[in-house]
Amino acid sequence: MSYHNNPRIVTDGLVLCLDANAKRSYSGSGSTWSDLSGNGFNYTFGSNLSYSSSNKTFTLANAGGGGGGALMTSTITTSTTCTMVFWLKTTEGQALFWGAQPSAYGGGYYLGAYSSSNKEYYGNCGSPDYYQDTVGKSNIYDNLRDGNFHMVEFKNVDFSGWTNQHNFNSYGSYEFGNGECGQILMYNRNLSSAESLQNYNALKSRFGL
Repeated sequence: MSYHNNPRIVTDGLVLCLDANAKRSYSGSGSTWSDLSGNGFNYTFGSNLSYSSSNKTFTLANAGGGGGGALMTSTITTSTTCTMVFWLKTTEGQALFWGAQPSAYGGGYYLGAYSSSNKEYYGNCGSPDYYQDTVGKSNIYDNLRDGNFHMVEFKNVDFSGWTNQHNFNSYGSYEFGNGECGQILMYNRNLSSAESLQNYNALKSRFGL
């Protein structure tokens, strides 16, 4: 594991680390967002992500129909009990954290898409548990959209059927239309409550918490 930008985060089981604050992950130009986990899962991003050099984050914008976020065309893990961690803020009324393009799967693979009628919405990834700043929440829609940074976690994510593609913010109309994202982590196991707290304490000052 080669990620040393912030050695206090949990590294056991870390299979993906995209960090907008680390020059080895994003140099400030180009379209490659490099994986710092040591596994080489580098992403290519498109029109609904743009880099903010002052904030060291990616600004989120709806590209109108998918395909414009960060795209990875490889299998990362087939674990049935994964943890996904996102440091982001938004006021968006509907959004997608993680998904697979309809062209690759015929639809139906997504994590944490939400709207006013579907406050938690998952497809082909089991029945994840949602946490915000280490605290379990009943739904995404009523908790996240306050325009402040939060550490968002999904635990018990089943990626065993996700072959060939993983995407951030690029599935159909389920995209963040506004906000910022600073870091994305994927673990091939469930983090404990103590490990989630370790990650939160390691990065909360960076995101103003």
